[in-house]
Amino acid sequence: MTEIISTFMGLGIVFLLLEVYRYRIRRQTTEEILTRLNKKYEKK
Repeated sequence: MTEIISTFMGLGIVFLLLEVYRYRIRRQTTEEILTRLNKKYEKK
């Protein structure tokens, strides 16, 4: 019984880490796109 609980907790931690990592990547990409758009508009 305890083994199942521990494995579930481990999976939950891994899932949380993956979600945080994905969120960070998404934010970085959005920031990069915004900066590129700003540069394009500044040139015009």
